[in-house]
Amino acid sequence: MRKSVGKKSFIWLVVGLLMISPLIVVTGAVESGSSISALEPIMEITKTGPATANPGETIAYTISYQNVGNDTAFNVTINEFYPADVTFVDANPVPDVGIDTWLIGGLLQNESGIIFINVTIDTGATGLLNNTASLNYIDGAMTPLGPEYDVAYTTIIEPIITINVTVDNPNPNPGDIITKTITYENIGTDTAENVVINETYPPGLIYVSAVPVPDMGDNVWNIASLAPAAGGTIMISLQVDMAVPNGTVLVNWVNCDYGPGGKQVNDSVEIIV
Repeated sequence: MRKSVGKKSFIWLVVGLLMISPLIVVTGAVESGSSISALEPIMEITKTGPATANPGETIAYTISYQNVGNDTAFNVTINEFYPADVTFVDANPVPDVGIDTWLIGGLLQNESGIIFINVTIDTGATGLLNNTASLNYIDGAMTPLGPEYDVAYTTIIEPIITINVTVDNPNPNPGDIITKTITYENIGTDTAENVVINETYPPGLIYVSAVPVPDMGDNVWNIASLAPAAGGTIMISLQVDMAVPNGTVLVNWVNCDYGPGGKQVNDSVEIIV
């Protein structure tokens, strides 16, 4: 004989299926391998500066920072570690503490910022400048994170000109013509600019000619720029004045001015008549 399902039994059957159904769905979601990503801030920092620079030059550093995570970063603090051979000039924005600390505060997801810093390199600086910036922060659970850091490297380059003065006859007689040779070279690592060689003739020596000819008067040569390892020679013919007494010591100076930085080098030669 066929049994019929009563109205009350049917209702309880439906309720039971509804109670079981969510469990089946949740179990299926876990088995499929899906997951829920945790919220966390992730801060990045980048430090840039010039690859090369001269002693005495003012250079610019840039600090860029960004929250690339998916939650807010709190208490973001950036510290700048200046090399020993530089002097702080200014920064935008200005530091919050001293000359090297910025209190950024909170940064939302994808929020970013830039700090510009100017420093002057000491005139005696050499070698490699290592400039480091670091960043610390906390997450929403007050967990300390960082430090994140980056380093900018700047190589100090500098022109260094040497100059040497010789004479073919250091003991001439009155009336003799002597040949003076000026040899110059850039032995540094950077191009020398505005190179000017200035000859100072002492009383008793008379200018005759020169190769190459002077650019101004009879004693100034404008070399302009001089690349590393480049150099040249100037040959000057001079006559000893007939009135110069025997035993007179004539000191002939040559100066070379160049930049950057307003540098000067000189040399001299003695001539005994």
